[in-house]
Amino acid sequence: MLEWIYREVLRRVQQTRKEMGLTVGKELVRVFLWSDSDLVLKATETYAENLKRESGALEFVKLTAKDEAPAEARGRIWDVDGMKLGIWVMKVEGGRMG
Repeated sequence: MLEWIYREVLRRVQQTRKEMGLTVGKELVRVFLWSDSDLVLKATETYAENLKRESGALEFVKLTAKDEAPAEARGRIWDVDGMKLGIWVMKVEGGRMG
């Protein structure tokens, strides 16, 4: 179950990056994450390094409330099999990979 959730989180981060016109492997991002599910939080902790590497994220910041995401971050709250998952992505200025 945790691996499935990890893949769902990754898919939504990548979709948000694409909507922002950011390419994985080029621009670094900071990802802000909120969820009402302990399973989602456990999955992101368990797969933290994979998530950062595969999404091109400098870091994943866990939010305690869904309205804490910075205004300049882009994202939304998703419903993933009954679990609420908030993903917001912000480009790291000057952050280039490679």
